[in-house]
Amino acid sequence: MDSVIVCVHGRSEQWHLKDQVLADFQGGILEGLGRLPAPVAIGRERILLAFYGDLFLPDAALTAGAGGTAAQRLNAPMAWSWSGEAGSYRGSTVQSLQQSALRRGHTAVDPLYQINVARAILREASRRGLVESRGGVGTGEPGLHALAPYSAGGLVWLHSLLVHILQGLEQIFGAPRELLRLFVSDVDLYLHNAALRTQVMGRLLALLRQQAGRSIIVVAHSLGTVVAYDVLNTHREIPITAFITLGSPLGLSPFIYQELLPPVPPGQKHPFPSNVATWQNFYDPNDIVALVSALAPLFPGPPGQAVICTPVQNNPADPHSLTGYLIQRAVAQAINNALLSKTPLPSKLK
Repeated sequence: MDSVIVCVHGRSEQWHLKDQVLADFQGGILEGLGRLPAPVAIGRERILLAFYGDLFLPDAALTAGAGGTAAQRLNAPMAWSWSGEAGSYRGSTVQSLQQSALRRGHTAVDPLYQINVARAILREASRRGLVESRGGVGTGEPGLHALAPYSAGGLVWLHSLLVHILQGLEQIFGAPRELLRLFVSDVDLYLHNAALRTQVMGRLLALLRQQAGRSIIVVAHSLGTVVAYDVLNTHREIPITAFITLGSPLGLSPFIYQELLPPVPPGQKHPFPSNVATWQNFYDPNDIVALVSALAPLFPGPPGQAVICTPVQNNPADPHSLTGYLIQRAVAQAINNALLSKTPLPSKLK
């Protein structure tokens, strides 16, 4: 059976050209395969990209009447106050009550959500001893109790608090604060803007459907692993030979894991997609996005089917690097095995 590799990129690619992102995937995959003793030959034309970065551009019309452009929603000064009746923060901008109402409808960015994602990363880092081992540099947090989700009452400027937390993460992990901000912003937009999420998923779904009759290998990075899981788990009629995730935030709970599709009842786990033959997850222990690396317990499958999680040594200067993951021997071997069809499809989907 003819094989094809469908790639799904991560956050902050709206400022890059589709061909540039595709070239990174193609170059990294072919370089990695070329380092194996006897790799399967595959042409660049069989390495495809589900590109959605343009949907995150500031002037993109994500949904009709969505209270301004994405840039306006991202950059509007935010003031938040406590609503006892709702039991949570309700947002408004100084400029627009209409945008406030739309935020309440989860159609735009939510600084409170972004703060709690960043704090969840801090909490996981602390659990692993990374904060203490580096002295908690710059966190401004006196103890673990301060790492719980932020929910204090009163009028606050959440953007400044977000910057403060990201500054702490920058000093702990060395990851540039701006990249962290873009990551949590893009995750927030994808998960909470229903129109955007539908469009992003639609890009990948359309590409997968075009590959009918071929053996499909999905290689996803960063936020792209969330997009790919959503699509694969909601369209189980599409057989997938291998699902390969790199630097994945899928395990970050509750702010990403609990938001995956389709929704599951409280306390229930999201499944290993039944249309996926094998799922291999690769992570660098120093990759801040992939701190929750043990995905197997979070995505249980039938007996004999589990997420295989493998640590790798990525670029020390950028442990989240896409090409740094792709040139890893273990990643290349997983792709090579899938190209050799050593991972049969689920019997009911053959």
